[in-house]
Formats: sequence, C-alpha cells, structure tokens
Amino acid sequence: FFVLTCHHCGSAMRIAMPDTPPAFIIRSKFGPVEARFHLDRHCKQNNLPLISSGLSLQGIYYPYWKANAILLKIRNRIEERPVAAENDYEQERTVPIKKSEITLSPFSATFGAGHPDNVVPYSLGMRTDYLKMLPCSQENIEKEFRCLSVLKNWTEIENNLQKNINGISSVSQADFGKNRTEYFHPRGSLVYFPYYIAEDEIAGNQTRFVIDGITGRATSGAMNDN
Repeated sequence: FFVLTCHHCGSAMRIAMPDTPPAFIIRSKFGPVEARFHLDRHCKQNNLPLISSGLSLQGIYYPYWKANAILLKIRNRIEERPVAAENDYEQERTVPIKKSEITLSPFSATFGAGHPDNVVPYSLGMRTDYLKMLPCSQENIEKEFRCLSVLKNWTEIENNLQKNINGISSVSQADFGKNRTEYFHPRGSLVYFPYYIAEDEIAGNQTRFVIDGITGRATSGAMNDN
C-alpha cells in the first residue's frame, strides 16, 4: 500500500508516512448570536431563567482522536439445516451444520483527546464521516475560537481501541471452536470539533453551558478548559 510506480520512468517510490498525525478542523455552523438563541431555547425547555446580558461566550475546538482500521471477524456457529424425508411417512428432521463466517470491514471510532469532562461528549461516533473537515491551519481557525491542547497520545488511544475490539468480540459466543475479532493497520488522525462555552450568573450561581457548534444542542455542567 505504500509503494507507487512512476508512470514516466518506471521507478518505484516508497511513501514515507509522517510521524505527526494529520489534523483537521470542523468549523461551526453558526456564530455567537445564534449560539445565544440555542442557549435560550435550552433554558426555556429546562425551566431555567433566561440568560442575562452579562453572558460570557467563548468558542473552542475540542480535540478528538479518530482511529481507522480494518476489522477481521470470524464467527463460528451451528446452523440447523432441514433434510428431505425419504418417504411420506418419515417426519422432517434437521441436521446441525458447522458454519464459519469470515468478514473484513472498515472500522472507525473516536476518542476524546482533551481534558476529560462530563459535559463534552467522549465520542463523536460516525459524525466525523459525514461532516466537512478542513486541514488544521491558522487560516481555517475561526476568529472566535481557540484550540484546546491534546493531552492523550496515540499509544493510549490504541489501548482504548483494543478494548473496543474486545467488547465487540465478547458480544457473540462461538457455537464451536473460538470466535476471533482482530484489527489491522490502525491509523490515527486528530479532529477538532467546535463548541461554545457559555458562563452566566443565574439566581446568584455561576452556571456553565456547553453548546454543540454543529447541532446547537446545549448541556449544562462544569468544564475545565485549561
């Protein structure tokens, strides 16, 4: 997969994979004014006082690791197959047939790479597969936003990936022999997802909200964004 042939001279060229993982940004779908509207709607739906004019609003890009791999699954099961009766008086019967199903499929998962928090989603799931991503560069960072630091390295993510694969493997038990679930050629990339962090004083208490920069969904809770 990492060797190409030059169409002009026929030379073989090996692709050198960079040590630094590719990084992408998903830009927000709306600005601060719309973010306040989404926050007002959240407060109304949850019977909270509406936000005040002193609201503090900050856009952040929260980092996620996106892991891609090839997933091998071998599932051993016993299938009951009907056997035709030899005469009209014999009852229909079945015989057990051992069957092994082997599949290769792409596998993708996302893991939070920034400071652990109980408000920002730990995983983006498949959302990064259908959202437009731009290269992570200064010109693509929106002026109201700042990128949070990546605190988890790729080695930690690979360990989490293995746990996910083990979880998939334990779902189905083999009828005979042993089922297998393995992944190959894992590749990691960083994806910075947009959120708005809002702070306001409600009923004498400092309240913090996190607003999803794509859907506008708001949640309340504490977040450490150092």
